[in-house]
Amino acid sequence: MIFFVCCILGLCAFSLGAGGVLFKEQFVRKQNKDSLEPHSLKNALDTLESPSSEKPSQSKGDLKGIQSSTKFDKVATHVQDKKIMIPLLREKLQWMEEQKNGLYKEISVLGKKNVLLKGYFRDTGSSVVGILVHGYLDSAAGLGYLAKEYANLGFSVLSVDCRGHGFSGGKYITMGYTDAHDVSLWIKEIVKRKGPSVKIILHGVSMGAATVIESLGLQSTERYAVHISGVIADCSFASAKKQLLKEGRRLLGNSLFARCTLRLIYWGMSFICFVTCGFFYGQSSPEKTLKERQNMGTKDIPVVIFHGEKDTLVEPATADILKDAAGKSNVRVFKIKDAPHIGSYFYGKEEYINQIKDLV
Repeated sequence: MIFFVCCILGLCAFSLGAGGVLFKEQFVRKQNKDSLEPHSLKNALDTLESPSSEKPSQSKGDLKGIQSSTKFDKVATHVQDKKIMIPLLREKLQWMEEQKNGLYKEISVLGKKNVLLKGYFRDTGSSVVGILVHGYLDSAAGLGYLAKEYANLGFSVLSVDCRGHGFSGGKYITMGYTDAHDVSLWIKEIVKRKGPSVKIILHGVSMGAATVIESLGLQSTERYAVHISGVIADCSFASAKKQLLKEGRRLLGNSLFARCTLRLIYWGMSFICFVTCGFFYGQSSPEKTLKERQNMGTKDIPVVIFHGEKDTLVEPATADILKDAAGKSNVRVFKIKDAPHIGSYFYGKEEYINQIKDLV
C-alpha cells in the first residue's frame, strides 16, 4: 500500500514538475524584443532577399524574431519560406512605420483579470471594420499585410495585440481561450465607436483563427451577432489539447512509454494552466465551439476557413474537422495548393481577398 501511494505521488510530482517546465517555456510571456525591433527585422529581411541566401536557416543569427526552434524546423516551414516571409516582413516594417506616424490610433480595453489590451485602429470612415487577431508569439504588426488589404478595400481595420504579446499586458499566453473573451470586448468597443450600422469581420491567423472561432461561442459575442458579417479563420487548430499532444508526439515519439509520459506532462501542464489562467487546455476548442454555436444567435454568421495543403504544423484535415463540427452552419473551406502554415494569403491571394469581399 505504501509503495502504491509512493508511486502515485511520484507520478504526480513528475507530471507537475515536467508540466511546469514546459508551461513556463511555452506559455509564460518572454521579452522578445527582436520581433518588434525594426533594425532586427530589417536585417532579417536583407538576409532573406540576399541572392546567396538559399534558406533562412543558413543565417539564423540574422533572423532574430522569426526563426523557429530547430526542433520544429520540419513543421514550422513557413518561417523558411521566402514567398511568405519577405512580403510579411516588408509589410510588418511598413505597418510599424505607419503606426509610429499616427495612421493607426492606439486604443485599449481592459480584459479579464484586469489585463490592459492594446489595439491599433485605422478608421477610413467605412462602416465595415476588420478586427485582425494574430498568432502565437506574433503581434498586431505581424498582420500588417492584412491591415493593408483591408484598407485598400476601403474598410476600417483594428489590429490587436493579444494578451501576453506585443504591447498588451498579461503574463500568460492562453491559446485563444481567454483571447476569445478579449475579442468580444473589442467588438463592443468598435460598436461603441462606429455606431449601430457597423459591420465587423473577425479575421484570425493560426492561434488567432482559433480565437475568433471560439469567440462565436460566447454570450458576450452573441449580443453583437447582428454586427458581425463573417469570420475568416486561417489555419486554426481544432483543439488546443489535441494540438499540444500532437506536438509532444513529434518530440517524444509514439511508443507506449512516450505516449504515457506525454499524457503525464500534459496533465501537469493543463493543471498549472488552470491554476494560473483559469482554464484547462481541453476547454480551448474551436471544434467544440462550432458544434455548440448551432444553438446560439451566432449560428448564421458565415465562417470561411482557409488552410494550406502543405501545412505541417496544423494538419490540413483540421479544416474538414471544423466544417463537420459546424453541421448545417454556414461554413466554407478553402484549401490552398502548396501553401504551408499561415501561407494561404501568400499562395492564393486572389481567392483570399475575394472571400473578404464576399463577407460584406
